[in-house]
Amino acid sequence: MKKKYSIKSTYSDALYWATSTQSKDKGYHLTRTQEAILRKLIHYAHSHEKITYSNVIIAQHTFSGEETIRKAIPELAKKGYISKAIIKIVDSGKFITRRTILIKWDFLETVLANVPKQEETNQEVSSNNKSLDVDLTETVNAPIADELDMNSKSNQTSEKSTSILTTSDSYPIPEIVITDEKLRWLKELSGNPILTKEQIEDMGQEALEKIFYNGTGIWEINKDSSENQYMMKLTHRGGSLGKLYDTSKNNDKIEINVLDFAYYLNQKGIKFNKFTPNIYKDIKAFGLVKKPKDYKEPCYIL
Repeated sequence: MKKKYSIKSTYSDALYWATSTQSKDKGYHLTRTQEAILRKLIHYAHSHEKITYSNVIIAQHTFSGEETIRKAIPELAKKGYISKAIIKIVDSGKFITRRTILIKWDFLETVLANVPKQEETNQEVSSNNKSLDVDLTETVNAPIADELDMNSKSNQTSEKSTSILTTSDSYPIPEIVITDEKLRWLKELSGNPILTKEQIEDMGQEALEKIFYNGTGIWEINKDSSENQYMMKLTHRGGSLGKLYDTSKNNDKIEINVLDFAYYLNQKGIKFNKFTPNIYKDIKAFGLVKKPKDYKEPCYIL
């Protein structure tokens, strides 16, 4: 019993490994679609060991097509993650097919045992980064201009902002709350107008994090609006002006120049996914230093 409880608590590590590029040559490698469906099956199994949901129901819960589920279930069984039993019964003179799915926790434990040790993983990641064509230092270590041509008032603001830049800023990522805006977005995305908040919340925080933030820490609501994992929202509908919102508080917003904001993030060595409520409060209190006209380094927000 203790052994099963352990894997039921740590199965996510096994799934992350099984979907990684490093496990592509393994027989247990999962596609992102297969992993999402398996994760939902595991979610069911926490409440009911024997899973009897139909493909139609699973498709609704995972915002997938029924055909996708029909193809994925046999693949998951073939790879060893689940077992399934199909029986036919007679009901009112008609043959009815019943399917029962069980999670093979022992197999998940085997996959977890194949996860490389942390030291080995770090070495591989470091090695892989050397072959990347993208220069990441441009954003992370962007140089600060030696001299800023500003009046005395701007210089005072700059001194305040510089002190902010050197301040350690850690902030816990809050749980994902299904707001009306998130519900509308998912209804449109899934094409399911009768979707409810309860159905979405039942998927669990890990699944919601993938749906909204997809590992980037930024939810791209539309071409004009984005919200990050800290519930900080940015809207920019063209021109140089935009607005920042702390969506955890009603009507808490400030108007900004997006070029100055991008410059500010560049100096902090972060992008919008790391923009926390604490930094928002600093900007609200002290404002933004204007981006120098002669500053040639590229500045990014997202």
